[in-house]
Formats: sequence, C-alpha cells, structure tokens
Amino acid sequence: MSVPHIPQPPSPPLAHPRWSPVWRLAQPMSWLLVPLTLAGAVAVVWYRLPTVVADPVVAVVAVGAQAVLGALLLLLLWAIDPLRPLGRPWIIVATAVVWGGGMCVFLSGFLNEQIDAVAAKLSLDPDLVLSAPVIEEAVKLLGVLALIGVGRRWVRDPLDGFVLGAAVGIGFLTVENVTYALSAAAEARDAAVPVTEAVTQSLLVRSALAVGSHSLYAGIAGFGLAALIVLHGRGRTGRGIAVFAAALTTTLAAHLLWDAEWGLTSPANVIPPAVIAVALVVIAAVLLRRGRLRLRTPTPAPADAPGTPASAP
Repeated sequence: MSVPHIPQPPSPPLAHPRWSPVWRLAQPMSWLLVPLTLAGAVAVVWYRLPTVVADPVVAVVAVGAQAVLGALLLLLLWAIDPLRPLGRPWIIVATAVVWGGGMCVFLSGFLNEQIDAVAAKLSLDPDLVLSAPVIEEAVKLLGVLALIGVGRRWVRDPLDGFVLGAAVGIGFLTVENVTYALSAAAEARDAAVPVTEAVTQSLLVRSALAVGSHSLYAGIAGFGLAALIVLHGRGRTGRGIAVFAAALTTTLAAHLLWDAEWGLTSPANVIPPAVIAVALVVIAAVLLRRGRLRLRTPTPAPADAPGTPASAP
C-alpha cells in the first residue's frame, strides 16, 4: 500500500494530562465518546452474561488468558511506537482499548446477528453475506475517529492513528476471543466432546494469530484515517484520500480472507490465516520504519504552515 511522505517533524513533547484529552466540558465530542465507551463496556457484559453464567469456569480461564494476552500486546505496541518519546496520554490508549472491547464487540455481535437473521429469511447462506468484516472495521474506525476528534493535538503523524487503531483492535480481539472460547465450550457439550480440549484449542489458535489480526486491521485503517486528517491539514487532501483508501482496502481484504471458512480445527488449515497475518505484520513494519525515518530526517517547515504539528490543535 502507498505510504505518505510527510517531511514535517512531530511537535515537541507535550505534558501528560490524565483526563482532559478525553473528557472536556467544552468539547462536544467528549460528551459522545465517553458515555458511549462506558455504555459499550456495560452492554457487552450484559449481552454475554448468559454464556458467562452457563460456563463460569471457562469464562474465568478465558478472561485471565486474554487479559495476559492483551497486556503483552499493549506492551509490544508501546515498545515499537516510534512516537513514544514524544509522549501520549495513557487515558487515550486506555479509552481505545475499552471502546474496542466494549462498544465494538457489542455492536458487531448485535448487528451481525440481525443481518444473519435477515439472510436466513431470504434463504441466503450467512457465510456468503460477508457483513462481519465491514461492520467490525466500521465500528472500530468510528472509535478511532472519535478519539482523534477529542485528542486532535496528539495526532502529529499517521502513526498516532496506527497506535490508536491497534489499541482498539487489541481490546476487540481479547474480548472476542473470550466469546469464542465460551461458544467452543457450548458446542463441545452439545457434541459430547471434551470441553477442555475445545476451549484450549480455540484460545491457543486465536491467541497465536492475534498479532496479525484485529490489532493490525484497525491499526492500518487508523493509520490511513490519521494520514487523511494530517495530509488534509497540509493541503494534500488527494494524497490523504489515496492513502486512506489503500489502508481501508488492505484491511477489508485481509479481514474478508481471514473470515473465509478455513476450518481452523485442522492444523494445515491454519496456514492461510497465518500467511495473512504475516503479510499484515510486514505492512505494519514498513509503516513503522517509514515513521522512524521521518523522525530521524525531518525537513524544516514554516512555523505557521497549516496542519503542521506546531499548529495542530
């Protein structure tokens, strides 16, 4: 995919406010983002509560395993972030994670079920509708857009969008993995097969492929969205639209291919998703490398240039 050349250096390190970037009384977007984020966290618990009550032991094990996975992925994201020395309020990343694990999972699950019901009434195969990738990526990207709207001054480079998107994706995949583990337990009981084996297989396979799935889907799409916003501010809207379109196309194509019926219960069938994951990791590595080069070889820009980090809100 196309990677923008953005010569201006990011702004100097900013202070680390705790709540102000997300919750500002005078910021209309705050009144939309914060209540929806909290409502999403409550809604996903309420929506999945019956399956949790049905298998409390599986739920505890799955939540514990995915909490560890999420912490490791966030640590990896922190370690590879080229903009980390410039500072970023932790509350923005935390809100991104909660949005991904709450509102994204709830809305995606609810809307996908409604579409599957409509497809069944129309005698269509739900697996051929392919609505899940579009819905999931749209809801994740909506969260990134809201976070950018609240903390615009922190979007100094498209990589800021990558970090926010990846954080949303980490929240999404960890909670989704828990729901898949609970579903695997229910299906194992119905099929009279060992529950432990089914749950372990579900958690291991999905956790092993976690780096190259939802975290990078949303990270690459978030990169494109931030590139559009940054480049538009610098008078390069056409370039920004091209980058965003390339990023979104890459994300949707990867997600659509991932959701194909590979039959992950067979070890050999794990190869196609693994190839997709590796390809996404390579793309992310290129984006990160280009970001580091922009930081190391900045080109001076006029202090009053529109959209430059110095004048970013």
